[in-house]
Amino acid sequence: MNRISQIQRVQRFAKTYQLHQSSLVPLRASLRALSTREGQIDAKLSAVKAVKSLEKHDSAGPLPKEIIAPKTKIPTMTRKEFFAFTKANLALLNAITAYAGFVGLAGNPCVFEAMEFLVATQLIAMSSQSYNQVMERDVDAKMKRTKNRVMVKNVLTPNQGRAISLALAAASNAMFYAHFSLQSALIADVIWLTYCFMYTPLKRRSYLNTHVGSVVGSLTP
Repeated sequence: MNRISQIQRVQRFAKTYQLHQSSLVPLRASLRALSTREGQIDAKLSAVKAVKSLEKHDSAGPLPKEIIAPKTKIPTMTRKEFFAFTKANLALLNAITAYAGFVGLAGNPCVFEAMEFLVATQLIAMSSQSYNQVMERDVDAKMKRTKNRVMVKNVLTPNQGRAISLALAAASNAMFYAHFSLQSALIADVIWLTYCFMYTPLKRRSYLNTHVGSVVGSLTP
């Protein structure tokens, strides 16, 4: 086969390919239109089925509650989980230590005043401990000792955990301010803020967190 015949053969092939491509254009357009129509038909059939289902329920009576308002699972927390989340036992030890200082300075306080101080200190300690668990939930999930904590097991959402912590802090502040002094409430807040936003973040970064923690521990309302 000489070179001229090869060139002619290539030219014929190119013309044939162009014809095939031009014939495929309407075919592809038809396929797209067909798929679009099928999608529209499927959507119409689904709508018809939904309407018929609603009409069936309507003729039989009111719609089931599950259709009108699907049930949502409300997170619940047991008493044991609440005490673990707020570290109530550890908070009680902190409160007793502060209580001893209060009694030593107040001389001979009445029973109700002493109990109010003990409860207010317990509440602010529980608040800081619970907020700490909200902040450290990602790290707690990696450690064997803390992997079963409330926040790690998703018993509470982070916002719910923060709400509980802040509610405890608000109750403590109200008791300190109403029955003691504004100064005692401010000192309690300084302890809370220092523990949550200085001591806790430093635990991951520097050994100096122990010095910050010692200062926080030495302060008592």
